Amino acid sequence: MSLVAAPFASADEAATPRRLHESLARRAVRIRLVRIGLFAGAIAVALGFGLTIVGRLTAPVDRIETAQVDDTGRLTISAPRFFGRSAAGQRIEIQAANAVRDSTDLSAPILLDMPRMTASDGTIATAHSGSWQEPTQTLVLRGLVDVVLPDGGRTTADEAVWRPLQGVTGTAAEGSELVLSGRVRMQRDNGDVVEAQQASWDSGRNMLLLYGATSFRQANGDSIAAPSAQWDTRSGALSMSGGVEYRRGNQVFARAGTLAWSRNAGRAELAGGVVLSMPRGEARSRKASINVPANTIIGEGSVVLATPLGRATAGAYEYNARTGRLVLRGGARITSQR
Repeated sequence: MSLVAAPFASADEAATPRRLHESLARRAVRIRLVRIGLFAGAIAVALGFGLTIVGRLTAPVDRIETAQVDDTGRLTISAPRFFGRSAAGQRIEIQAANAVRDSTDLSAPILLDMPRMTASDGTIATAHSGSWQEPTQTLVLRGLVDVVLPDGGRTTADEAVWRPLQGVTGTAAEGSELVLSGRVRMQRDNGDVVEAQQASWDSGRNMLLLYGATSFRQANGDSIAAPSAQWDTRSGALSMSGGVEYRRGNQVFARAGTLAWSRNAGRAELAGGVVLSMPRGEARSRKASINVPANTIIGEGSVVLATPLGRATAGAYEYNARTGRLVLRGGARITSQR
């Protein structure tokens, strides 16, 4: 039997595997730390980018449900909320189903889908689409525009522009804060309807200014047409000018330069060359007052009556449209007969 001696290793050689293991362990720790650092750095960059976007949006946007940026730099925001303020301090809130803006040009208008504006005075406006430009505080609403005023009056239009700080320019309502255009229609809770081609809202006076083929249809069927009008939404008073026609059905009942309508009193005050049309003639006067409930009209000042039977002058007249009877007063005189 022979004996074979086992190999002998020195102390330094025996320590080599242990050092290698420790070195590998330290290297693994360093790799983990680097990975953690890269991950944290990525999070910081992402947060920084996100905060940059949100920071740039802080002024006009209060809440974002979801947001996406496409390859062209268009930022799409779901369920956003924007805020604006008028020169008088009135605050508005704008909501939409979606909003799209150019993330490379934050001064460009933000496109809105199904926008809804709520003002601090209670005015609410909705539309099919629109845009919001925060630097100029300009809100544009397009398609199926529906505006509900604080008093409950409802106005519809094809388009509306709200620009309280500088006013809307390039329109008949120069400088007004809210301008509606295209088939403007306002309906009151009592059935009265006002229509025009363009209208502007003056919140300080609660006044709706109407322009272009303005018509006012009363619940009783009477209608009034004029080139322009002012509607006091608080008192219900309506002032029309520029050549007024007061109609009963399809017939012109009276013409005048101006008309002031009082909803509460049920009266229409006409002035500026009033012409009353009757089945058999006409009566002219400087001014006239129509009592709608009583169906009468009283004309005053330089009255001239013209009928198939002749002409007459007087200081005043009273005409009952229900009975067709006219009475001259104040120095009545027949000037010609036929």
